[in-house]
Amino acid sequence: MRNEVIMRRISYRSYRWEVVYYEGGKRYRRRFVGKAGEDGAEAFRKQKQEELDDHGSKHDPITDEERRAVHSFREQAAAMEGTPTPPKLQDAVDLYFERAGIRKRSLTCSEIAESLKRRIAAEGRSEVHQSNVTYRLKAFTDKYGEWLACDVSREVIDDYLTHLGLAAQTVNNHRRILHQLFAHAIREGATSENPVTNAVKPKVVSNRTQILNPKQVAELMEKATDRLIPALAISYFAGVRRSEIERLDWADIDLEDQHIEIHAEKAKSAKRRIVPMSDNLKAWLIPHAQESGPVITSPAIHRNELQDLAAKISFKIPANAGRHCFASYHLAKHENADKLARALGHPDASLVYNTYSELVKPRAAATYWAITPPSHEKVTAIRNQSNAG
Repeated sequence: MRNEVIMRRISYRSYRWEVVYYEGGKRYRRRFVGKAGEDGAEAFRKQKQEELDDHGSKHDPITDEERRAVHSFREQAAAMEGTPTPPKLQDAVDLYFERAGIRKRSLTCSEIAESLKRRIAAEGRSEVHQSNVTYRLKAFTDKYGEWLACDVSREVIDDYLTHLGLAAQTVNNHRRILHQLFAHAIREGATSENPVTNAVKPKVVSNRTQILNPKQVAELMEKATDRLIPALAISYFAGVRRSEIERLDWADIDLEDQHIEIHAEKAKSAKRRIVPMSDNLKAWLIPHAQESGPVITSPAIHRNELQDLAAKISFKIPANAGRHCFASYHLAKHENADKLARALGHPDASLVYNTYSELVKPRAAATYWAITPPSHEKVTAIRNQSNAG
């Protein structure tokens, strides 16, 4: 081995020991009178061996392969002449070992996903948010979980997103979580770049918000089962998200002071909010009120009953109809986007206004907020009205 320091016995004049080694591609030898002692051959051999070991192959001669690599670099650098920053061989070497180091300590996508979920939980994010992240991460890790994070390229992300077969907004929701995943991978030192940054991003066509008219909402409430009515009423007349209603307890509903408290751990935004209760919502809740206990005892049964209800009515229920109806009719009645945004738990009042303004007219809003159960004002009476305004 060229980096091995050899000590051997000789007989040359007064010298009896010789140390032979290679350094910088050249062969050296040094003679000694004696073997032991600070000035002896053994001490020098150990010192020189440590030096060569510390420097590794620094002093090895340049090989033919390395020489060809230098020539190749010079040729390619010459072809790039005139660029603002001329390439340097050291930069290429540094980049290679940086990436090699990242690959050596990289983690699989599944490991990064689990680490991200732990971080989100430690940050106190809501259960709804954690559930959403877990669901979207699983879809990705089911396919790429065993891949090292540093091996996932923009092309891989493009292929994954374009083959999801989902609506543009839903694809972008997946894309957002993946960007979060690889941003976490960078923090963990598992990769150096986020492959999602320049990945495909479907254009979302903004459609007009779909809502029900008062006659349709009245029919919906009339045909709902007793078990469905509280959740439906809270959705349509308080705008509470379905995921939040599924975690809502009767103890959070104050019929006397007329408000609903959405605790931070139950809110999508992970922030506590107080939702005012309208008079007609109070009327719908009173017959079913309890001191405590879940408003929805079984989310699965609740969703099945919603499907049964949809089969009984004469119209199709748009997505998020309850929340959209509440926001549209609330803004038409109160003309206060800030107040509505607080009730919805939305941080941007201007976005709320742009989304829900001018969807309904004041007369229709008055009819909507007059929808009450049969013991107050007959629901069927409202159903028979035309959609005023």
